[in-house]
Amino acid sequence: MVYRRDDGRIGLLHPPDSPLADENDIVVPEPSRYAQPIPLAKARDEMDVLNHRFLYFIDAADGRGKVLYLRHDGDYGLVEPPPAGAKPAA
Repeated sequence: MVYRRDDGRIGLLHPPDSPLADENDIVVPEPSRYAQPIPLAKARDEMDVLNHRFLYFIDAADGRGKVLYLRHDGDYGLVEPPPAGAKPAA
């Protein structure tokens, strides 16, 4: 997950122990706060408590990285990868 940080730099959220941790000063690597996969419901609870704009996590249901984010209307949205083997839209 790449995003613009409040300090103007680019943040890169990644799974723990990822090779992406070796980025440079332009991109600020930030490991996920969760070392283990968590259920979507727990990620949503964390969003309520932490009051963040988004949260990167590994979903315990399928082991894939996902991003839960706060939409402009105040509800949550979920960004998730396409199913394995899915073909990109033309």
